[in-house]
Amino acid sequence: MLKSAHPELGASSVFDLEHEKEKKEEIPKITDQSDSRYTEAKKKHTEHRYSTTNFHISPRKLSLLANQIAGKSLNEAIKQMEFSPKQASNKIMNSLITARCHAWRYKAMEADKCYIEQAWVGKGIYRKKPNYGARGRFSWLKMKKAHMKYVIKERKSVEEVEGIGRKRKLKGFNYEKKKVWTPLIEDKPIYNPTRFYNW
Repeated sequence: MLKSAHPELGASSVFDLEHEKEKKEEIPKITDQSDSRYTEAKKKHTEHRYSTTNFHISPRKLSLLANQIAGKSLNEAIKQMEFSPKQASNKIMNSLITARCHAWRYKAMEADKCYIEQAWVGKGIYRKKPNYGARGRFSWLKMKKAHMKYVIKERKSVEEVEGIGRKRKLKGFNYEKKKVWTPLIEDKPIYNPTRFYNW
């Protein structure tokens, strides 16, 4: 039996398992923080993107789950999907667990610091199905499919201010811009005084 010059293109490529194994490159898995690949991945990667496959659900129904997990920490989002009564929550929960595992193994992102920055829903292929009615009439039903994509990022460490402790980021409340009370200057001249005291 003659072997072709390109076994991967012909029908005989099924039997050339050793040739295929040599061509495949192993994906590096980071499991130890002392590994040099851990520090390299920590510098390179700041986010991880993951997507589910298209499955049978309406995009409108799936968008309710996307709104529920957007902005939350990764572990909290998994808990929300675990106890959600929605039918699609089980698939979303499993995909979040896989994304958490991939973010740690390949991009050295710690699960406790990760959060879902964005979560959105995309439409899949719509399949038509006849809906038969009385007297030979029928209409078309749309069998909808959808998928969910999300961006996972790692929270930055909170800065510490001297003498205050951890800096709290609250709306309208900033330690750095807070002014210290100072007494009024008695010698300051008053120009264009009003009829009433305003100091």
